[in-house]
Amino acid sequence: MDEKRSSNLVFSPAASYTVGEQCKDNGSSAPTSEVATRPQDAPPVDLLEIGNKPAVIALNPRLFSAERAAEWTQRNRTLLTDPHPYKPQVLACVGGKKPKELLPTPERVFDQDRVVYPVKWNPIPNYIRSFINSTHSTFQMLHDLVRAQLEDEEAIGRIGISHLKMIGGLYHDAMLRYLSVLQNGYDQDNAGIIDEIDKVESMIAIWELCIIVNFDLASPQDPVLAVILGWYNRYFSGPTTGEVQEIVASPNPMSHPSFWRCLNKAVLCGNAETASQLLNMVIESDSDASESAEEAKNCVTTMPRQEGDLSRTQYQSKWKEWHSRCRSIHQAMKGGEEEAEEVWAKLRQLMGLMCGDLEAVVKEADNWHEMLVAMLLYSEPATMVVSLPDLVDTCLSTFEAKDLNVFDHAIIALLTGNVGKFVLMSHQIHWWFAAHATNLLYHLDALDADSDLFPLDIHEYFLVMYAEMLISHPSLWRVALDYLAECPRSGTELLEH
Repeated sequence: MDEKRSSNLVFSPAASYTVGEQCKDNGSSAPTSEVATRPQDAPPVDLLEIGNKPAVIALNPRLFSAERAAEWTQRNRTLLTDPHPYKPQVLACVGGKKPKELLPTPERVFDQDRVVYPVKWNPIPNYIRSFINSTHSTFQMLHDLVRAQLEDEEAIGRIGISHLKMIGGLYHDAMLRYLSVLQNGYDQDNAGIIDEIDKVESMIAIWELCIIVNFDLASPQDPVLAVILGWYNRYFSGPTTGEVQEIVASPNPMSHPSFWRCLNKAVLCGNAETASQLLNMVIESDSDASESAEEAKNCVTTMPRQEGDLSRTQYQSKWKEWHSRCRSIHQAMKGGEEEAEEVWAKLRQLMGLMCGDLEAVVKEADNWHEMLVAMLLYSEPATMVVSLPDLVDTCLSTFEAKDLNVFDHAIIALLTGNVGKFVLMSHQIHWWFAAHATNLLYHLDALDADSDLFPLDIHEYFLVMYAEMLISHPSLWRVALDYLAECPRSGTELLEH
């Protein structure tokens, strides 16, 4: 049995084996079980010896549903299960015997098949079943479009970009619905639900960034600021609405311990509305710094945005003019009365952010992606896709790599064009994610360069892995078959029973 292939099957060699003794003459179909062990890193075996006689291989390993046990019995094959001696919820499965009529010798003996492989009956929570079914429908829609494209003699190339973006949007919508169900329909004190909500929230943010990177920023010369800023503020919006409301409702907002932190965060991520709201409180305080606060607010509200009919050249010209004005205001800010000196210092720090002062940005940013957004806004607004990886590296060098989590690594991989690493990270975030992300990227022709990172075709690798998760479920195994059917190199073999 090929080791490379076996690692992707539900049935694969493992540390424990259950073997059946041969049954003579009486035709008994119920072998006695015993457990044999071998090192997990030992090479795969094709034959298991029983006494001095090797077992005869009659069956190849195949994926099958638990419901098929009865069918195997009808076909004169036996399915035995014993609890795995080392792991919970894992069964060592022995599949059948070779019928005596097919034996080449006159002995009335049932030789044991080579079918001793561990299989884990993966517990699939009820709350995820509707999500699996809805995304399966989208998966089927995509492959119906692919088949229609292949059957169209006048069509050239792969499925259209617009169709793929539509499919990506449908997956995103399904994730949002699933998140809503988890948040509103289940016990929020349940640790499993809390963990799933965290994973789905991460999936939603990363999936949207994946769509942006692969569809909205498809050209190396595309400017990144507008789309990256929009995505960032949907998922990392700086101060929350609750924090701002708490500050506004306090008797003396400027004395609130979170006032300046929230103001700086709002500026750091380009949240002009919140920054203006908080600066109004400084202006209305009638302090010596009110005039400077008015100038700072003006800088916040007049910052150019590349939108509408504004060309790239026009935008850069307007931004440079605005940036020069920010620097002039920053340099002109001087202390006033002693009681207002702290406010002056805070406003100078705020203007330092808008001037793109690296020291000010690093002081206020809590992580590499806050720094990235601030640099795109206030230092490198003309950054294009081709130069984005360098800017990401600059931000990463400022923060300790040990503080990065799987979510960070997935974002970094997307922003730097490392598809292989993105797929690996997405698999760690959620077992649903990698299969559907790679499937979409495959049809975008974005996986070829990284296919050598996996023992199988990267596209089929995660589809087969996903199908293996579903195959033993009494109602979802049919869904698994549809995923395997889209894997011509490995999945169709597993469909043959």
